[in-house]
Amino acid sequence: ENLPLFDTEADDFGGSMFGTLNSKDSRLHVLIGSRKFTEGWSSWRVSTMGLLNMGKGEGSQIIQLFGRGVRLKGKEYSLKRSTPAQRPKGVHLERLETLNIFGVNAGYMATFKEYLKEEGITPTDEMIELNFETRPNMPKSKLKTLALAPQQGSKNSPAAIGKKFKLEGNALGLNTAAFSFGEGACTFSADDHTITCGLESWQRGEATFPGTPPRLISGGMPKKPLPSKIAASAAWMDDKTLVMQWRYYETPHSDVVTCVFDGDSVTISFLNSITAMNPKAKDARAPLVGRVVA
Repeated sequence: ENLPLFDTEADDFGGSMFGTLNSKDSRLHVLIGSRKFTEGWSSWRVSTMGLLNMGKGEGSQIIQLFGRGVRLKGKEYSLKRSTPAQRPKGVHLERLETLNIFGVNAGYMATFKEYLKEEGITPTDEMIELNFETRPNMPKSKLKTLALAPQQGSKNSPAAIGKKFKLEGNALGLNTAAFSFGEGACTFSADDHTITCGLESWQRGEATFPGTPPRLISGGMPKKPLPSKIAASAAWMDDKTLVMQWRYYETPHSDVVTCVFDGDSVTISFLNSITAMNPKAKDARAPLVGRVVA
């Protein structure tokens, strides 16, 4: 929402901005990376390092990282920092030549000082430690998060009555299907496989339903379904149609299961997330058709 405060541009064919780091007219002033800058580059411009949870066990990596900032061009390419006698008065050259290190969990400073001593540099004992009070509780206002909306519709229907159905022959090898409805939840069972859906909400569980989760390839299908972590949600689209969403949240896949009740019969149709991307494709699983068991 604050995008206008930043200068942004896109260039699909331009050269690397990182390659301009040492140019006099470089517009790069901040580099951000996850252990990306420990080696393989050099610049005289490094003046400040901010480290988060790094330096406790990295060993040589932390030494290499500090080396990016210790390097200095120096007067007449001496590669050394100036002495007090060499510095012009009033320009604070010592500040320009100082490498500032900031960090969280700053256990790496002892390692850094040892490195400086090995390089013949006497490190300063000036170290500022900032102690921030921690909050024992989260703020009262909710934090913003991303959430996948559950199935939308209605929680109630005249057809929301517990029933068991005898299924016609099918490729999934299922014989019966049953539905039961409770407060805020719907439970779908097929033989000994059970999935509980929250009504207009998510309910997590584990399932080994035949044909799930969807697969990108046909080969290598296990002989028996493997347990899948699942978040399930359901809602009534009208008095006769119940739609369930099954999200296999440890994979990118999902199923939409549509159940149409018509008197003493039910038709259960499947649509997996892969097939849903192609409007002309059909789910390989044929609809299940069943009649109420007397």
